[in-house]
Amino acid sequence: MKNKLRRPKPNEWFSIKCLQRLLGPFTVASDTLGRQNYHTMPLDLPLISGIRSHLESKNLFAALEAEAGEECFVHEMHEWRLQTHAVIRLLKDQSNLQKPAEIWQGLQ
Repeated sequence: MKNKLRRPKPNEWFSIKCLQRLLGPFTVASDTLGRQNYHTMPLDLPLISGIRSHLESKNLFAALEAEAGEECFVHEMHEWRLQTHAVIRLLKDQSNLQKPAEIWQGLQ
């Protein structure tokens, strides 16, 4: 059977790099929490806060966008990022209504 894998196109590489950048803090949190026998708020809250700050960053993909230059897919990813930020804000607003206020105060 012939190998069906193909080399990713530049726009696909760009998407992969953006996803790696986006999901990096989730890997750190998962690895950190996975090594714990039990979870404690002093460990959980900084991880959640770090993820939240990372996701809210306006410059999350700036270095990748600069590296890619004026390629058309950069604009598409920029639009996707704006949509992602809107969803994150919506989730944050909804979660604030469902979680105890003292937990979310610690995340700020």
